[in-house]
Amino acid sequence: MHPNYAMTLFRQTFGVSIVEQVAQHRVAYAQQLLVTTDLGVLDIAMRAGFGSSSQFYLSFKRISGLSPRAYRRSLDAFSVSHDTR
Repeated sequence: MHPNYAMTLFRQTFGVSIVEQVAQHRVAYAQQLLVTTDLGVLDIAMRAGFGSSSQFYLSFKRISGLSPRAYRRSLDAFSVSHDTR
């Protein structure tokens, strides 16, 4: 199977390119790390498989609508406002 044909089939089946699917998966993993760890944003970017912090920020903002820091802050604010102690 030719790689271009495989990419076309992937896009037709899933509605996104392979590259976009990988980016979405990496951002989802980064979101999990932002919620469950105190790691810095650069460490999270590298663990999630991004080659640079700038690519991480661009992808994260495009996919989630927030910067990584804003995402973490929004979750911190949510957990404080829903604290049941």
